[in-house]
Amino acid sequence: MKNLVTLRNEIDAIDDKIIELLAERMKLVKKISKQKEKTGFPVFDKKREEQVKKIWALKAKSLKMESRHIKQILEKILNISKEVQRRTMK
Repeated sequence: MKNLVTLRNEIDAIDDKIIELLAERMKLVKKISKQKEKTGFPVFDKKREEQVKKIWALKAKSLKMESRHIKQILEKILNISKEVQRRTMK
């Protein structure tokens, strides 16, 4: 059985990956906002957001994760993404 320090180190490594992936996502969000600005497309795209939510829900279910936790995490990511787009478009 792994000890507490080893388990925490594994969590730290995963957290590093999560942060890197979120940073990469936000870079793409900024690029998307520039495209939306050029084309006059609004920040909020209900159809796309619903599509992403469905994909996350299916993935969470396949991994036997709590759907409400995934929904909370995704909502936060989507809200931050929209905020970043709004700031980038100004």
